[in-house]
Amino acid sequence: MKTNYTGHSPSNHFLVIFQSELEAIAGLAASAGAIETGGDLYGLFSHARRPVITLAVPAGPGAIHDHAHFRQDIEYTKQTSNMLRQQYAIQYIGNHHSHHNLGIKGLSGGDIRSTHSIAAKNGYRNMCQILVTFDGESPSRGWRHQ
Repeated sequence: MKTNYTGHSPSNHFLVIFQSELEAIAGLAASAGAIETGGDLYGLFSHARRPVITLAVPAGPGAIHDHAHFRQDIEYTKQTSNMLRQQYAIQYIGNHHSHHNLGIKGLSGGDIRSTHSIAAKNGYRNMCQILVTFDGESPSRGWRHQ
């Protein structure tokens, strides 16, 4: 059985996400083409500490989008997180980004370090990250079926 970087089997780690939000993430990645893009994930954690994602938002206006690098607009994330927590009682759960057709099928070492750094800096006990990649045909066509 394959293991992830923490040594746990992947079957121990899963999340719940609304279909609309999964489609929004895939559509955002497809529309970005060969440029990395991403955004943030919001929702709640189950009693078993599994993420339940109810909202995926795109990158903020100050985000950095390059061929092989994406960095979220931190101020946008802070403002969005505060508003969603105060008005809807949902919290920041993690982030999403694309590796489009870079040939990187999993999270990079930088992705993993970044997630650990964000969690440690903010005192998050749990956090998740969704990675979007595309195989084969252009991501702008047929993304829902890949």
